[in-house]
Amino acid sequence: MVLREEGYEVVVPESLTEALEHIELHGADLFLLDSEGDDPQAAIDSLRLGCERAGPRVTTIVFTAYTVSKEQALEMGCAGVIPKPFDLDSLLSQIQRYLQLSRGQEAASSQE
Repeated sequence: MVLREEGYEVVVPESLTEALEHIELHGADLFLLDSEGDDPQAAIDSLRLGCERAGPRVTTIVFTAYTVSKEQALEMGCAGVIPKPFDLDSLLSQIQRYLQLSRGQEAASSQE
C-alpha cells in the first residue's frame, strides 16, 4: 500500500462499523472514508453516517466518484472531498495538508 510506503501507519477495517470502533478505541489522525456501490444515494448516506459518527475527534476525508461538493462534505461533518479518480501525487499532498491542518487544530485546542 502506497501510504505505508510513504511512512504512514494505516489501518484498513473491513467495515464502517469496524472503522468507527477503531477510532473510538485507538483514535486516528485522519479517517479516509471511501464511498462504494452502485447506488449513489446509498453511498452518500454511508458517507454522511461515517462523517457524523466519527465526529470532531478525527479529521474525516471522503473519496467518491459521486458528485459531492466541499460544502456538502462540510455539512456532513467531513473536512473535505477527494474526487475519484485521483492522481497519486495529488492524493499524497492532500493527505499531508489535511494532517497538518488537523495537527494545527489539536495544538490550538491544547493551548486553550
